[in-house]
Amino acid sequence: MRIGIDIDGVVADTFHLLVNELNIFFSRDIQPRNVTSYDLREVYGIDAKQLEKFATASKIKLTDAPEPVPGALKCIDRLKNNAKVFFISARPQDLYTRTETWLKKHKLDWDRLILLGRHDKADTCVKLQLDVLVEDNLQNALQVSDRDITVLLLDAPYNQGPLPSLVQRCRSWEEICTHIHVTSKV
Repeated sequence: MRIGIDIDGVVADTFHLLVNELNIFFSRDIQPRNVTSYDLREVYGIDAKQLEKFATASKIKLTDAPEPVPGALKCIDRLKNNAKVFFISARPQDLYTRTETWLKKHKLDWDRLILLGRHDKADTCVKLQLDVLVEDNLQNALQVSDRDITVLLLDAPYNQGPLPSLVQRCRSWEEICTHIHVTSKV
């Protein structure tokens, strides 16, 4: 079995850290449950230039500081025994070493780490011949499922909406692990 796994919001709990850092940077008090769009410009009422300024100022902390999403480490360790694991992230390439360091710090094992520098992962998933992608971005989930790849969408306030049959919403890593185990006998 070949499994692709996103990092931010899926393995690394960057979501809560991101909201906290955005609130500090823009002097806001938005609660994570109120971040109902993946587009932070829309949520915070800011423009692309302001978001870029924030991203530049915060990218190291957002890469180095997140805690693992509960259950992720245990499940990935279990999956790695009988599957190829590919971490596929929209992070820019200049964060490769920091990302690799974070993964090693948390004792994660993988076959390949891919930083795309963009959100569209569909072509990469096809090239890697993935059986399943674990993702939190609804748009990515839809694009990848359009390529006949199963997507397990880790539930978040910003990824609500109708799902096609190849996208399964999962509320926890325990549910993700169970789904992969049941469908593949991993």
